[in-house]
Amino acid sequence: RTVEKALDGTRCMFFPGAEGDVGSTNVFPSGGDMNDTEISFDNEMKSPGMARFVGRAKDRLHKLERLEANHIQKPTKEDRSINLNLDSNNLRNKRLMTFNELSAGYNNNSLFNPFTFTLFSNYRLAIVGDNGIGKTTLIKTIMNELKQTHGEIIRHRDLKIGYIQQNDYDLSKYDTCFDYLRTKYPDKLDKELRGALGSFLFKKDEVFKSCSVLSHGEQMRLILCGLSLSSYDILILDEPTNHLDLVVKECLLESLKKYSGAIIFISHDRYFINELATYTLYLSRDVTFINEGSYDDLKYEMERKLVKEEEVKTKVVVETTKVAPKSNKLSNNKKNEYFKRLETIENRIHEIDEELSKDLEYQEINKLTDEKDSLEMEYLEIAQLLEE
Repeated sequence: RTVEKALDGTRCMFFPGAEGDVGSTNVFPSGGDMNDTEISFDNEMKSPGMARFVGRAKDRLHKLERLEANHIQKPTKEDRSINLNLDSNNLRNKRLMTFNELSAGYNNNSLFNPFTFTLFSNYRLAIVGDNGIGKTTLIKTIMNELKQTHGEIIRHRDLKIGYIQQNDYDLSKYDTCFDYLRTKYPDKLDKELRGALGSFLFKKDEVFKSCSVLSHGEQMRLILCGLSLSSYDILILDEPTNHLDLVVKECLLESLKKYSGAIIFISHDRYFINELATYTLYLSRDVTFINEGSYDDLKYEMERKLVKEEEVKTKVVVETTKVAPKSNKLSNNKKNEYFKRLETIENRIHEIDEELSKDLEYQEINKLTDEKDSLEMEYLEIAQLLEE
């Protein structure tokens, strides 16, 4: 039998046959009608099985009603992503600048060794080095805020440069976020400016938030918003990820990857450098090293270079030892002293190797590497003395 309708309030209707036969002329017996096959709902309910079925159905219905009444909406996660679209002028694969034996500093005193490099429109040049070595000074020199101490900067064409300074957000002269954009872009419509601010998480009345109360992260978002409303041949960014949360930082990174112009940037964020840089410039007072690729590529090349230099030093020491006259025989006390020193050196080298296996800043890597080189040289000299 097929149940057409259950619990319609007064009666339960049953029909013989399959579901598709309901309503056809051969459902009811010849000469009969629907009333001949109706069964009183009251009589049907007298069945113990049907009573239990209805009881369970009502109980489940009440449970569903309670669940619906006590239902708590899942909290919506705040969207912290920004919509940063950076436009560049059509200078793809064009030479923009050449740095010829360039160095920078103050009062004609260079902070780092000179370097030579030609910047093309699709290059992303990361500048790294120890604190105080002159990374920001180099940026200011490129921006013509300072005069170079050595060499020259050749600009191969007129260039429009977008520049973000490190922790130097001069927003005090602007009343609100909206005023900041209105001053920079007087020809743009209010609707366009408010839309841009909304893309950088300044929603509704926040567009009129006072610049004097903005956090460092909000100030950086506002400056990036202003940067997005124009097109540039080169972006020069000094620590652009400072004070940004992870979501906004990732949005910035993805936007910079899509940007077709050149980028020169300073960052201590190794992940950011590895993801963005196509060339990495390492500044130091002893040597300036530029390498194609990311920070990890630079680190590998520098370590390889150090190994080669160490091999040369070792070869010189060995050859010198061969021709040197033998020294007087060492006393047992002196030998014991040397053996203890060798053990101390071995332990320290092991500690340095463990430190170098960690995720360190480049200045720490350089310091540990120099210490290790010095210890290895001392170890070799003592070992030669003990062999004599």
